[in-house]
Amino acid sequence: MGAPHNPLRANETWDLDRIQAQEAEIRQFKDLFTVSGGWAWHFMSPPHTEYKTQHDHKDIDAFVLPERFAEFVERAKLLGYERALTLHDDPSGVFYRYTKFLRSKIVLDIYVQEVPSREIDGILVVNPPYLLKLYESTHSSKECWAVQAALKLVADGVDPVRHPALVRGGTRHHPTKGHP
Repeated sequence: MGAPHNPLRANETWDLDRIQAQEAEIRQFKDLFTVSGGWAWHFMSPPHTEYKTQHDHKDIDAFVLPERFAEFVERAKLLGYERALTLHDDPSGVFYRYTKFLRSKIVLDIYVQEVPSREIDGILVVNPPYLLKLYESTHSSKECWAVQAALKLVADGVDPVRHPALVRGGTRHHPTKGHP
């Protein structure tokens, strides 16, 4: 659940150590969850510089099948994660947050439900058209470059996976030297 988009941070990049740590954590759960939000766009994008307005890396949003949730919790505990309460908790058992500290805080926002997915480089991600619908209810960083580009591509019947627009979507408005 990312923070609102801040256009003043268009030229800022995410800390590479943090990105690498988060990706390593995702890979430890790749058989148990489907990645959503900014990390789904990350895996769907061609190789790119990690600009803060491109997609959200504040946390890791993921979906876990209800029948695999207990297995997820067991692995999360073994890997040092603890359950954290949030304002988004409700008795339905659909949303849970788990956190741990490495060099920085790693946040897993877990939604317990099945979603349409596809595999990209060994990682399950939410299928792009369905992922875009989640920005109406679940995810909040819909102003990110990748989301805006994907909205246009999907509307035109184009598969956004690996499309260059996912990494260049904001360059007309936010020119950055060296942007891919």
